[in-house]
Amino acid sequence: MRLLLLQIRDDPRVRREEYDSFVRYCGVQPDELDILNVFDTPRFGPEVLAGYDALLVGGASEASVLEPDNYPAVPYCIELLRHCIEVDLPVFASCFGFQLAVLALGGTIIRDESGFEMGSPPIYLRPAAADDLLFCDVSDGFNAISVHRERSVTCPPGATELAFTEPCCHAFRVDGKRFWA
Repeated sequence: MRLLLLQIRDDPRVRREEYDSFVRYCGVQPDELDILNVFDTPRFGPEVLAGYDALLVGGASEASVLEPDNYPAVPYCIELLRHCIEVDLPVFASCFGFQLAVLALGGTIIRDESGFEMGSPPIYLRPAAADDLLFCDVSDGFNAISVHRERSVTCPPGATELAFTEPCCHAFRVDGKRFWA
């Protein structure tokens, strides 16, 4: 298996920590996971996916999906996710990747400077999670670390919401595709 991690990390220590976490929790060997970091390669097309079985998209503490002028990779990331949906390449997008996926599907991300979630709130499951490959064995009201000033209030079009808190959508699956965020 060959996986590509689309990474949005500038700090070398955080880059390594995120990579190690994806290797560990995906249950793969390090040589099965390659990295495309947008701070090193801000412009790219779907050809970067050649030979890969799936795409993973990580988080970012140094970038904003709402500031494409400051982070020129944002539109390229969105187009890459749209391509994955079109060709049905499996995708798991977390954190910043989640926000990119919302935008790729035509949803809305808002910035919330004062009332944002921070801590380990209980995350609740929608009924669709019971039959979902990734959420079928997750208990309702599970606690997860959540710190985000940018969020999606609702699930984007063409997707099924899987997990939520009162202020935002936390997880969804693109309808009919192997794409989770």
